[in-house]
Amino acid sequence: MLNDADLERYARQVILEQIGEEGQERLRASKVLLIGLGGLGCPVAMYLALAGVGRVVLVDHDQVERSNLPRQPLFGDADLGRPKVMVAAECLGFLNPDSACEAVMQRFDVQIASTHGLEADLWIDASDNYITRSDIALSAAKHERRVVMAAVQGFQGHITTIDPGAENACFHGLFPTPPSDKAVSHCEQVGILGAVAGVLGTMLAVEAIKELLGIGQGLTNQILLYDGLFARVQKMKILHKRRDCSACPR
Repeated sequence: MLNDADLERYARQVILEQIGEEGQERLRASKVLLIGLGGLGCPVAMYLALAGVGRVVLVDHDQVERSNLPRQPLFGDADLGRPKVMVAAECLGFLNPDSACEAVMQRFDVQIASTHGLEADLWIDASDNYITRSDIALSAAKHERRVVMAAVQGFQGHITTIDPGAENACFHGLFPTPPSDKAVSHCEQVGILGAVAGVLGTMLAVEAIKELLGIGQGLTNQILLYDGLFARVQKMKILHKRRDCSACPR
């Protein structure tokens, strides 16, 4: 039951007919596995905690670097050299002590998938490379967990939801082969506008909250494309699962 302090804190959410007190209690009872605390993961973590999601497991192996600061708002100069997950857990605790954040300082692997992942209602992929995204997608499919994921570069990004339903498109059906070395462009090579990462990260948080509550229309079998430079938002529909996907069970 929400007490008076809860009703005051979450008043602007509870008043929404799609959420209400029941939805707020459902958020409190939810657990999310968030992989990556970069430009995407920081705003996701902030808005999930502020929305009152009860448990958020933060997975990242990196430490705070000075070049992170323009696009990762959970960190400041005083945090340089510290583990991102530890700093983020502390910061989120100040923002909303109702949301319990657990710090896991390591790369995503099968052990995380089989422990924290199995307990989570939803996975969020805010990682920054194809190999990690592929590993997350394979583990999520194995454990039948939904994943909301995004990628961002320069002024552009995209976001989608992978639901392990029999007829739903999967990550490897959408991206069957890793990009070539020439095609791989990391943000330190081509750049990234921090505010664009913030837009996509906030979209991730919105989609995650919708998935946790079962409201609205999600992005399963769809990809939302965002171009900040030309102020364009497009949505592409994926008609069906690829029958020749090598990653999907037969």
